[in-house]
Amino acid sequence: LVAVVVLLVAIEGLFYALDDGAFHQANYIVADPELGVRMIPGSTMRQRYLGGDEIVGIRINADGYRGEDFPVDATPRIAVVGDSLTFGLGVNDEETYTQRLDDLMGERAAGLNYGVPSYGPVAKEALVSEILEGPETHVIVFTINIGRVFAPKRPGHPGPTARDGRFVRPDLAEGHERWPLPGWLVRHSHAIDRLRIWRYGPHGRPEEIREAAKGRWRNISMEATRVTEERRRLAEAGWYQLKGADGSVRAWSSVAPLIRRLKAACAQKNTRLVLLLIPTDLQLSPAQWEKYGLEPEESLKLEIVTEDLLATAEAIGVPALDVTPLLGAMPQQPFLSVDWHLTPEAHDVVARALHETLIAHKMIPPKAPEEPADHGER
Repeated sequence: LVAVVVLLVAIEGLFYALDDGAFHQANYIVADPELGVRMIPGSTMRQRYLGGDEIVGIRINADGYRGEDFPVDATPRIAVVGDSLTFGLGVNDEETYTQRLDDLMGERAAGLNYGVPSYGPVAKEALVSEILEGPETHVIVFTINIGRVFAPKRPGHPGPTARDGRFVRPDLAEGHERWPLPGWLVRHSHAIDRLRIWRYGPHGRPEEIREAAKGRWRNISMEATRVTEERRRLAEAGWYQLKGADGSVRAWSSVAPLIRRLKAACAQKNTRLVLLLIPTDLQLSPAQWEKYGLEPEESLKLEIVTEDLLATAEAIGVPALDVTPLLGAMPQQPFLSVDWHLTPEAHDVVARALHETLIAHKMIPPKAPEEPADHGER
């Protein structure tokens, strides 16, 4: 028995050393019947994201969300709701745009990261309802991932669920049996992390990432097709409610019902709402296609999707920030080299733009002017 224990410890130590103490799979998620997944309060891990060279630190706070524990008496509270873009897959805790926003606001307000990997519109809307039932929240920043928000709806499925730290589609969950071991051991063993890769294949294989990226492109293309046809129909009828700055026709975005529901829910709690629009990588440049080994596809003018979404938000009375132009103007690539998640530099760009938007709409106090330096008597 002693020999077996020594062997198992040696194997664990070997894989720990090979992976430099980092995991390939997420060890901070569990299945949730309502939202698909939740994060385990108090979890910490070092993750080698998608098998890359960079290792990032992840801490899940006592409330079950990323970063330091949420301050109890902070005012105003700025809750940033989103998916893995908001969570910040591929970057460290302090590099996420919510944490950078919190740094920029200082003592004027607190930025709270409510980003959860895999959450789609259904789960995010349900999360907003939970937040509004908790401590007073002054502002909800609802992040719209342009590549996912137009995905075909699957009634009854808020999004992926979890099996022993792996995100899996609900309809495929039965094929991912639970390991007959304590959950804490499955989540914290480097040897089991490697066994899971052997059993199911590595999370985020290049072909999987490539197909997911193309799926996001198709989602936007389908919405662009719908919007183009709707604009044409409205123009021919000569009657339309939404107009661009130049007076041209705009169509209601398919996200309009979601925006109206969010606004109504926030209004009941006297909470302000702002939308944050983040593009998918394939929208920006041919270089983003090349990293997947794909040839850029010709498509409709995809900007019309965002144009109509912004016009829709304005008509409903909800401020919206589209960071697409800002990311496109960055001198370096704004997305990671392995997928569609943001680089630390892009997170900083988003945080600064969001900070200015919150000030412009009087959702947080403006930054006090810096006092002149004391140079002594002249």
